Amino acid sequence: MAAIKKPRGKQIRSLSSATDITDLETFSGVRPLDKKFKSKTLPGKAPGVRRMRESEYSELMKSKQTVRYLYGVKEGQFKRIYDAAARAKGSTGDNLLTALELRLDNLVYRAGFAATRAQARQMVSHGHVVVNEKRLNIPSYKCRIGDVVQIKEQSQQKAIVQFALEIAKQKEDMTWLTVDASKFKVTISDEPSLDRLHELFKVNHVVELYSK
Repeated sequence: MAAIKKPRGKQIRSLSSATDITDLETFSGVRPLDKKFKSKTLPGKAPGVRRMRESEYSELMKSKQTVRYLYGVKEGQFKRIYDAAARAKGSTGDNLLTALELRLDNLVYRAGFAATRAQARQMVSHGHVVVNEKRLNIPSYKCRIGDVVQIKEQSQQKAIVQFALEIAKQKEDMTWLTVDASKFKVTISDEPSLDRLHELFKVNHVVELYSK
């Protein structure tokens, strides 16, 4: 599956005015990204230089890119997910966020079995993940309530998985997921909780942008 290859640091710097970067995946390698560069300083500019006032379209676009980059979804695929969300009953914004949260790669990340979504996507692609006891290598696979996602037994002691579990101890628990870290297993027990996501994302901007 194709993945976004733009450096993570550039993504965060370009979007830092659209969201709180501390909520983005700022972990990369052995050091957090916010230790590698000054996110509040404009690329190629001296400290203190202010950003130019953005147009309405630019603000809408940045809000959309924030969601897309965070989940690691390319433009064409993101548009297809949005179109399906718009056709479904209920709030388009809620449908969109729910679809993104239920992606297999995101669930591996949310469960704490991968340090980043990019790492989770790679683990799924390389066959380290099983869903309902069947191996699945499709990161975009949409899971459902009741599905059980687990790391393959042969992959459970990999260093990246153990390291991710240590990082996960510092993260907020997902109330809609039942995680059994000792068995490297997570069960989807409810619909994704969207309150925190609505605080992080301006999903109404995404709907407005695609409605134009």
